[in-house]
Amino acid sequence: MISMAGELAMVSAAGSAAQTNTVTQNHIAVVDIGSNSVRLVVYDGLRRTPLPLFNEKVFCGLGRSVSATGRIDAEAADRTVATLRRFALLLDAMQVDQVQAVATAAVRDAENGADFVRQLSGESGFAVKLISGLDEARLAALGVLAGNPRASGLVGDLGGGSLELVGIGETKCGNAITLPLGPVRLQAQFEKSLRARRKFVVEAFARQRWLQNFKGKTLYAVGGSWRALAQAHMAAIDHPIRVIHEYNVLASDAIRLTERVANMDVGQIGLIKGLPKSRQPTAATGALVLNRLLKVTGVRRIVFSSYGLREGLLFDQLAANVRERDPLLHACEEKGAALGRFPEHADEITVWTDPLFAGESESSQRLRRCACLLSDIGWRVHPDHRADHSMAEVMNSPFVGINHLGRALLGIAIYFRYKTEPAEGPISAYLEFAGEAASGARILGRALRLAHTLSGGTAGILRDCPLRISQDELILAMPKKFADLNGEVLQKRLRQLAQAIDLSPRIDIC
Repeated sequence: MISMAGELAMVSAAGSAAQTNTVTQNHIAVVDIGSNSVRLVVYDGLRRTPLPLFNEKVFCGLGRSVSATGRIDAEAADRTVATLRRFALLLDAMQVDQVQAVATAAVRDAENGADFVRQLSGESGFAVKLISGLDEARLAALGVLAGNPRASGLVGDLGGGSLELVGIGETKCGNAITLPLGPVRLQAQFEKSLRARRKFVVEAFARQRWLQNFKGKTLYAVGGSWRALAQAHMAAIDHPIRVIHEYNVLASDAIRLTERVANMDVGQIGLIKGLPKSRQPTAATGALVLNRLLKVTGVRRIVFSSYGLREGLLFDQLAANVRERDPLLHACEEKGAALGRFPEHADEITVWTDPLFAGESESSQRLRRCACLLSDIGWRVHPDHRADHSMAEVMNSPFVGINHLGRALLGIAIYFRYKTEPAEGPISAYLEFAGEAASGARILGRALRLAHTLSGGTAGILRDCPLRISQDELILAMPKKFADLNGEVLQKRLRQLAQAIDLSPRIDIC
């Protein structure tokens, strides 16, 4: 009957709600030694939806000298060694004994790369693995699939030293290639000639005719330089949801943005709203590469992914049955269990609201299940602030397996779980962004509000007090043993829900 139509399905609801998300609770760290930066991320375990507990990045610039001299220079090497020694001390203090360290393009291409890997392993105390360009491409693709199991198209991962391209579809990786098109490498190699840099990029793509197979499909963009462009685009259009993951831009719009940025000088780039300062030095070259890739492939849209190589490295180690689980549902289960009072109550609410949403799509049903799981996350907050606080928790959580429209609908539903009418604040922007689809989310929010009023947030009552729709009436049936629950607040919230779906409310005591 009621649908939150418009939410693009990211993945079918694979696996039951009872499945555990955990493979191991032991913290696990990934050290990513890239051409531009070295990053440490500590995750809460080897899980379907790992949460970062610690994240630090240091710009070491390993790739700056490789193009010119073929070797990693002493200054960058010393900075990297010092960074890894710091990371090692932090990991020891955190008692993290599972460390996976990988080195990519700059170290791979340097004449002294193998010696440098041995030095890093010795200085840090953990083994550093030098991975090939094809392995780097595969891991980036797995990261994209971990964040969106239904992703299909072309993955592009732009690092400081290289660009990895790999086709994906049906949860699998296809053809892959690595190209020497990283911004750090290009700027060092063609420091004084922008024309030569452009020519090199054009010729590199011209040799990859297989990329034309992706015309009309989707490009999944990975890498800090491209994510920075996504942030700039969000700021330019005042996008209400400032989450990079699954940010969706038409290729035509992205081409216009990248052409503009690629032709800017350093001073002009510094004035771009929303562009992180740390990414400004490589923004023009990153835009140049993306612009050419978009034109060569003819993709229809670009989707930015916050998941990449590091998440792919963890995803690669999961058992097949764990990989198949729905990442959004499991993340919501865990958040609901951590922040709610009675996690088992979500199962009852889901069934209890079924009559209101007869005929809904699979993706809407999945989103409703997530809203039920999150419907009690604001109970610790002062009542005046629960709606905004809980909505912000949803809008800013590192959820994957959900696009921006789906996130907005989920946030709207949780907002109206705590508030009948919208007040001033971010909710207005989310309602405008969601458009007509927001009406179903608002109705779901009112249903959740009624469910918690009736049950007190505890399990056991809703199953004996079902909702049903009969002709022009919304009927709440209550057994005599629960007759005293029929108070003024309950009647008001049933009336509000009924009005939202153009029905008359009725309570049957039987």
